[in-house]
Amino acid sequence: MRIAAVALSITLLSGCATTLAPGASEIVLTRKPADVVHCSPIVTVQGAPAEFPGNDLRELQNQALAAGADTVLITSSIFTSSGSGGLAYRCNEAPPEQAMK
Repeated sequence: MRIAAVALSITLLSGCATTLAPGASEIVLTRKPADVVHCSPIVTVQGAPAEFPGNDLRELQNQALAAGADTVLITSSIFTSSGSGGLAYRCNEAPPEQAMK
């Protein structure tokens, strides 16, 4: 009975973890403004307060990917009650076939 309770708890908790969208692992996370000085700002991104370590950062990567960015400058601490936040940038040029759309 105790094993079933532990298994149920793990199953319920794993459902709360944020998973990366395909391609989101390629989004660069940085805290150094110099890393984005030659990049184009796209959108502000905000992760929810992390219930699980890294959830808020994965949310930032997912949001940046959806906006067409490739880099996130993290501007707020992961230790705040509002979670991590930052600015998503496009630092690498899009391939010519995408730039024409």
